[in-house]
Amino acid sequence: MSTSSTSWTPTPPSLAVPPHSRAMGGSSLNWWLLLICLVGLIIVLADGFTRPSMIEAEETAIEPLTYEPYSGAYVFAFFMLPLTLGYSASAGVSRKEALFLWFILCTVAYAKDFSYVGIPGSKLFVTDMVMVSLLVWQRKSVRDGLRSLGTLPVLALSAFVLSGVLSVARGFLAGEEKALVFRDSAIFVYSSFLLLGFLLITSWEGVRRVFLFVTLGAVFCSLNAAAWFLMQQGQRRYMGYGIYVVTALLGLLLGRANGIMKRSGLFLPAVLTIGILLFNSRAAYAAMAGAIAVILLVGVQLQKKHAIMARLKLVFKLMAMLCLVLAIVLQTRIGSTFVERSLEEVTAAALDPSQDPTSQFRFMAWAEAITRFSQNPVVGEGYGVPFTFDIYDDDPRPHDTYLTILYKMGIVGFSPFLLLLATFFFRGWRTVLANRNRQETVWLYVLLVGLVAQCLNGLFNYVVESPYMASMFWISIGMGFRMVLMLQSSAGLAVRSTQELAA
Repeated sequence: MSTSSTSWTPTPPSLAVPPHSRAMGGSSLNWWLLLICLVGLIIVLADGFTRPSMIEAEETAIEPLTYEPYSGAYVFAFFMLPLTLGYSASAGVSRKEALFLWFILCTVAYAKDFSYVGIPGSKLFVTDMVMVSLLVWQRKSVRDGLRSLGTLPVLALSAFVLSGVLSVARGFLAGEEKALVFRDSAIFVYSSFLLLGFLLITSWEGVRRVFLFVTLGAVFCSLNAAAWFLMQQGQRRYMGYGIYVVTALLGLLLGRANGIMKRSGLFLPAVLTIGILLFNSRAAYAAMAGAIAVILLVGVQLQKKHAIMARLKLVFKLMAMLCLVLAIVLQTRIGSTFVERSLEEVTAAALDPSQDPTSQFRFMAWAEAITRFSQNPVVGEGYGVPFTFDIYDDDPRPHDTYLTILYKMGIVGFSPFLLLLATFFFRGWRTVLANRNRQETVWLYVLLVGLVAQCLNGLFNYVVESPYMASMFWISIGMGFRMVLMLQSSAGLAVRSTQELAA
């Protein structure tokens, strides 16, 4: 489908959407949401204050599919489910979308801990159960959804999935450990969330609700980290997977600058900034810097193409927020110790990577992945083969999602994955630039910036390999395709109406 605003392709009736949007408020905010905030706040703070110290080396040295989540994730998921159902009922949202919002909230707030919540004594985890349940729930809409998604994305996605199935078959036929094969299959299995994101979010109200729940989850995650930081000193980081906090902060600032979110003071940005600081991830800092560079290139306020001051103002706000948080943290002994150690690590890694253990690990892992790819570049080595090299024998994987796909699935699997990403970003950015003057476009802009950060983070970490990262990654792409379709359809309707009036 062309992204030009002067053409129109009819949307199937079952997928038609209203072109309405307004600032965050209205039916998305109610008393149930207040209960979600209060109960969630109590749970994440209690969990953070009672968590034991984490030794990062122990977290990675575990068998696949055997991670034991913190109890706080169980409690949070248990209480949030009825509250989210109550909220959705009062907002006129279907139960399947309510389940979807609950899943998003818990995934952003607890990431790995939530994804490993499952049925005791089995390998059935919540991410898989939600994915299958929603696919069955939406089975009647799949055909129309695939047709609306477009030929090229469907072909790329299908080729990627078929390549994954081939890699699974090769792993089983080669006698590889089944647990490792199943774990590696996450690379393509969770791409089903792309279709769910496309089918379940069919209105701008739905888009607003998703962004609201992502922001809430990021705030909960940050507050949990802050409580943990106060009780357990000396750790390198207090958040295992915090890229969503980065995307939430950037989305919040962009939303406010473009008038689609109400201003609520400094509290939310400050909390999210604290979360980013406690995440203490150089990869996240690099991803955030890359996303900010994109914002500076495209513009902060979409309707003002050459508003240089608006771009500089955004950077100033981020720097001011960081300085404010640092000033507060440095007033305490534990805070100053944490910041000094973090700055030393960042400086040492930048000036002399050869002396930095984390950098050295990645260099060695990337070299091993490239070597394995060169041995079988067409179809890769398949799934289930342990990733061990030199002194690393605990199967850490390359910590680069693109290299992981490349060496495990070869060019046959990597090419459709890259084509799908390229198609998405091409359509997304072209639609944003063609509809700069429409307020709804800001939601797509926020999503694209967030996905840029996720993709940049994938250069140094997992994205499609793990359920807590892959699910949100694919959901974002599916929602992005949906927003592109909504903007194109409403623009086409406007053009057709103008032509009819002129006639």
